[in-house]
Amino acid sequence: MRLNGKEFNLDNPIPLREFLINRSIDSTGMGLVVNGQVIPAANYDQVILMDDDQLELVCFVGGG
Repeated sequence: MRLNGKEFNLDNPIPLREFLINRSIDSTGMGLVVNGQVIPAANYDQVILMDDDQLELVCFVGGG
């Protein structure tokens, strides 16, 4: 699995929230995109990451 381009080996499928907690990733104020799909924070427990998934953490930037 890839997180922002960095490889991670998943031995077993894991819920997205558990993956974030295990790696001490605070996603507050960020967006999470799994395989090109934006995942709402309310769905982190339902999204199961597999070894071939791609996860991106993105920051929202305002401008004008």
